[in-house]
Amino acid sequence: MPKPNANTNGTAKDRTQKRFGEVLENMFIYDMPKVVRVKNRAVGLLNCLLRLSLLFYFLIFVMWCNKSYQRTDTALSGVMTKVRGVGTVATGIGDLPLWVIDEAEFTLQPVQKSGFFIITRIIGYTTQHYGYCAEARNLEDAFCEHDSHCVSGHIGGQSIRSPADYLPDGWKLDVEADAHGIFTGNCRQATESCEIYGWCPVQEDLDSLYCGAYIPEPDQSTVGCNDSILQSTMSNEIVNGCMFKPISEVLNYTVFIKNAIEFPYFKKASQNILKWMNETYLNTCLYNPKHEKDRFCPNFRIKDMLDLSGGNAYRLLRHGGVIAITIEWNCDLDLPIERCLPRYNFHQLDGSDDGLYDHKSNIEGLSMEIRRPLSKNSRLFSRVNGIQFWVIVDGEAARFNLFIFTMSFGSNLALLGLASIICDYLLFHCTRDGKRYIAAAHELCKENVRSIAVQTEK
Repeated sequence: MPKPNANTNGTAKDRTQKRFGEVLENMFIYDMPKVVRVKNRAVGLLNCLLRLSLLFYFLIFVMWCNKSYQRTDTALSGVMTKVRGVGTVATGIGDLPLWVIDEAEFTLQPVQKSGFFIITRIIGYTTQHYGYCAEARNLEDAFCEHDSHCVSGHIGGQSIRSPADYLPDGWKLDVEADAHGIFTGNCRQATESCEIYGWCPVQEDLDSLYCGAYIPEPDQSTVGCNDSILQSTMSNEIVNGCMFKPISEVLNYTVFIKNAIEFPYFKKASQNILKWMNETYLNTCLYNPKHEKDRFCPNFRIKDMLDLSGGNAYRLLRHGGVIAITIEWNCDLDLPIERCLPRYNFHQLDGSDDGLYDHKSNIEGLSMEIRRPLSKNSRLFSRVNGIQFWVIVDGEAARFNLFIFTMSFGSNLALLGLASIICDYLLFHCTRDGKRYIAAAHELCKENVRSIAVQTEK
């Protein structure tokens, strides 16, 4: 086996040491960019315009308009509302010809926070008692011909098939309807539906144009519709005489909104009850977006909010709807906190297009069922239309931050180099002397050259 050549090993070792020495030498070399001045009026003017444009963009748009030197924080908020007003409903009933409704009755607080519901029209109401009555004629498994079809203890709405395998022509089927009680095992031949034990009479989920056409039970008084228009639900006849008018007084109701916000990062807080507002002003003012002071008033008239939301006031009273009250806080904390003021906006969330719904459709607007206890075994059941108001708070604050300013300044200052890149490209590729400019800008030094001659002007 041949022995390794000592000269070969020595040469490889020398090359490795030489390369390592070159790496160390390059670590202590400073490269200075070469500046080449080109006398070209067109390119010079373009370079000047580009730099001015980028500088204008940085100072005006980035720093002045977007305030990119500030740090932002989102507000934490709390809202309290109070509705004031009195409305009346003409019932046409001897014992109750006029129903007076105050804020304790027409205002319902929703499950969600920051909102309230105002009743605008009563669809129908009745007094319900614990007892025995016929199940509603909108459940398929509640139809019966004899007692064997009504299993004692069964609850309707559990099956999509009728016990008799068919439904009569007058049956008003509703796949979303719920049961109203427990089957007793008896079949009511008059209604062809099973007898139940529960709150009686039952309230069928009829169209909002009607006012609760249902079959009254013997010895039970039904309030809300005249006896002459109470008809069996076996009939498909439309009941038009039992529609209550909207509560027009709702338009003059007032809503007081109190909103407090806090910016936890900056430890600053504010509220929409401004310092200059005294008790006299708060008790007499009404919100007016065009008034210098009243545009900050926390008292709002329902009619004004409906108009500002772009909704149809009559349709909202008639069918109900959803209105969003937006309170916007955009605070510049580089200024005094007193300059942080709220701005109110109103939007109809359920659509305001008149052609969106048919006026006879029950999907338009918003309806709700209300049950108020009267005694241990009786309650007042009513279906109403109303307007749901949501109070949405959107708050943001900003203040000068050195770190944010430094990052924004450095990133935007680098944009000035874009002007040089564009001008270099035009000189190198779009002019007749492009090759000469490339040779002047990029000097090629050979490996063994130790000195470079520099020509100076005499």
